[in-house]
Amino acid sequence: MIAKNRDVKTNRYQFLEVGKSREDVLNDLGQRRVLAADLDWHNPRNLKACYYAGDDVVQISLDAYSMFFGDNLLYSSSLFPSLPDMSSEVVGKALELLNAPAGAGGTVTSGGTESILLAVRSALHRARTRGGVFSTPEMVLAYNAHPAFDKAANMMGIKTIRTPLLAHRADPDAMADAMTENTIMLVASAHAYPLGHIDPIAEISVLAESRDTWLHVDGCIGGFFLPFVEDLGYDVPNFDFRVPGVTSMSADLHKYGFTARGASLVLLRDELNSKYHQFNFCDWPTGEFNTPTLMGSRPAGAVASAWTVMNYLGRNGYRDRTEKTMASRGAMIKAVTAVEGVHLTGAPEGGMIGFHGDPDLDMFAVRDGLTARGWYTGIVMEPQGFQMLLNYRTGQIVEAFANDLAEVAKQVRKGTLTVTGADMSYGG
Repeated sequence: MIAKNRDVKTNRYQFLEVGKSREDVLNDLGQRRVLAADLDWHNPRNLKACYYAGDDVVQISLDAYSMFFGDNLLYSSSLFPSLPDMSSEVVGKALELLNAPAGAGGTVTSGGTESILLAVRSALHRARTRGGVFSTPEMVLAYNAHPAFDKAANMMGIKTIRTPLLAHRADPDAMADAMTENTIMLVASAHAYPLGHIDPIAEISVLAESRDTWLHVDGCIGGFFLPFVEDLGYDVPNFDFRVPGVTSMSADLHKYGFTARGASLVLLRDELNSKYHQFNFCDWPTGEFNTPTLMGSRPAGAVASAWTVMNYLGRNGYRDRTEKTMASRGAMIKAVTAVEGVHLTGAPEGGMIGFHGDPDLDMFAVRDGLTARGWYTGIVMEPQGFQMLLNYRTGQIVEAFANDLAEVAKQVRKGTLTVTGADMSYGG
């Protein structure tokens, strides 16, 4: 049984006076997962957030993380000098993958949100150092951009202006109309989280260059996927540093990079711009304090995992898994759109796809019905539907998913299955 350490009167959990044995603690830990019915993160029915590349990749990532479990990137130069070299190699490989020019640079971060925060901070400080005087600095981004940009803006006193979409992608004309003398940054996505579409980055780049404005491309999901999709011969519009107006990019290692969680990258066309997101402080008893990211202490295990997985897989390993994922994507689209009243939303390029329904089909009820059958998908509010994040073994479950979808859709039409309203949020 799970130990009950909660004091009901105070509604607080209290320390045990005497700790338990290793065996008892681990047994309790396992029971918590069983009793809560936690899903195995790499369960093929997890179509919500499963970046799985095989048990071999999981194991080597875990081994690497464990080797550097206690090391801290904060003290890498003095105590753990292997870490700066590994970090530089991880950044360098990503810059090469995303066609960065000479003089580019980047930093390993804790996740996509931190990468985005650092990019926004850089854009803001660069604008200020150039003599920008703003009543309120503004960021222009399309309706499909990730909420992490709004989080960054909220923290830094920036106004966000979200513009309408055109065919599920950013509309450059709408973004141009939204720009003012206070605009410090434009945002594009490759691909956008909701539905897997790449924004028209080349057109947005022209707009950014014409007004000398920072352009960030959010490649958190697509950064380690789209280059290999392109390698395989699929039609992928230029989205990376080949587009001249792209100032910075974010790319998550712990998504389609397949590394341990807690690793992303903020990448800069000009490494000198990294000074705008660094923090330096000296006015305290311990001397100079420098951090390139928001975090002070940073887990070295995440960097070791990233270095290890990138070198273990190589381009061929990533390409192979991307090829299987794209094959799974094609099979899933064919099977799902064969269900009466269900349609692919837009024409996505990435590993994430979304579906909507006919007006008489309540897709929220359909999604709830699928959840009741053990299928976990993301929510899409506009247009009403669900999204699926695919990996290289999704093909194994296509037929079973499509069969359940067809049965659930019939029940919804008959009125025997209605929406429950559960799990209606991004992280739910």
